[in-house]
Amino acid sequence: LRYSAHMASVLYLVLRSREKWWVDMEGKSLGPFESPDIATFAAIDAARVRGDVNSAERQVYVEQPGRKFTMIWSSTHPPEIEAEAKRA
Repeated sequence: LRYSAHMASVLYLVLRSREKWWVDMEGKSLGPFESPDIATFAAIDAARVRGDVNSAERQVYVEQPGRKFTMIWSSTHPPEIEAEAKRA
């Protein structure tokens, strides 16, 4: 995950644990969800609702095989990234 010294980021991690999908929001969990798609959209909704958090950028990352994470939504670039997420 890339760190920017200019602006703090609030991370929403969509990950698989115990055969279910969860959203980790800085130590708080949301879920379980049956699929990564449902968990991803729940993470994006949570990030949007929490939009006033010290004007911090909000980012949603989804776990990929090999415990790697890919950013699929960012509050600073939501239209393009969100369109990509819907196509995936």
